Amino acid sequence: MNSYFTTIVRGADVAHGGELVAFDWATKQVCARVPVMPENPSFVDPNPRGNSRGGRGVAVLPDGRVAAASYHSIYIYSPDLKTHQQFSHPLFAGLHDLVLTERGTLWVASTSVDAALEFDYTSRKIVREFWPREMPEIQKALGVVPLKIDKAADNRLLFLEEHHVRNPSHLHLNIATQWRGEVYAFFHAFGAVANLTQGKILFRDAALKGSHNLIILDDGTAIINNTFKHSVQFCELTSGRILREIQLTDFPAVRRLVRPAERLRYIVRGLLNRLGLKYVSNPLPFFVRGMSLKDDHLFIGLSPCALLRIDLASGKLLDSFSYSHSLASCVHGLGG
Repeated sequence: MNSYFTTIVRGADVAHGGELVAFDWATKQVCARVPVMPENPSFVDPNPRGNSRGGRGVAVLPDGRVAAASYHSIYIYSPDLKTHQQFSHPLFAGLHDLVLTERGTLWVASTSVDAALEFDYTSRKIVREFWPREMPEIQKALGVVPLKIDKAADNRLLFLEEHHVRNPSHLHLNIATQWRGEVYAFFHAFGAVANLTQGKILFRDAALKGSHNLIILDDGTAIINNTFKHSVQFCELTSGRILREIQLTDFPAVRRLVRPAERLRYIVRGLLNRLGLKYVSNPLPFFVRGMSLKDDHLFIGLSPCALLRIDLASGKLLDSFSYSHSLASCVHGLGG
């Protein structure tokens, strides 16, 4: 059983900011890895954290090729990662998750501009798009206003500055997916799940702010990585009621991922930042991001960069793999 995952290295220069990695669970070996960085066009990133660094969403295509996103492009790789093609679009800015549709297209979360875009990589065209900040019911429910954007312009490098994501109307739409023919999205900044087809908020929970990923099971259960609670939550899609929760730090193997030296660095960095002596990037231990589902196994990504394989039915940890012990290195996307 293979997994593909992308990484981001916070604080690194853009050229060394992350990778796409192919991993074999049977042998516990890394089969291949390639750097991921914004190119064609490249640029200087003003944000010292993640921002444009590294890889984003991952999706394994029906023919076995692998789609992985950078800040403004989608790359489609051969299964061995030796060859690839680059696809970009003027509305690709701050890409996050990629989700394969039954039609063989990709739902692309263009997070910097709060758009959900259905991209046909064969024709290189966007075939459907949603702009939730322009939807009246979502505006009313969240108190947001439309983004000022010229959709006909090349927007790829226009939303790099941090003030864009700090805007109170920024949703931080980080994934769009489908269930029973309708399109759903998760808004990281509000801890909200929306039905984009109907243009309404299904549920919102302050405890879900900062969370990542959204998988909807056949029975309508929404699975979300609660990043700051270090858990995976199973919610009723229509109400947000928590049906079940897997607390990842309850697993001894997970707790051992953060070494004592990394814990100490985290404490020291936090102290420096609170005292205002020097701002340093201070990645969070057990930062949960990246999720895929295959053969009743749930795959979860963490910081420091590690993968977990969990039995969906029982919630038991079946296996894990540590790729890096540095808190600066974290998983972003997972596929396969």
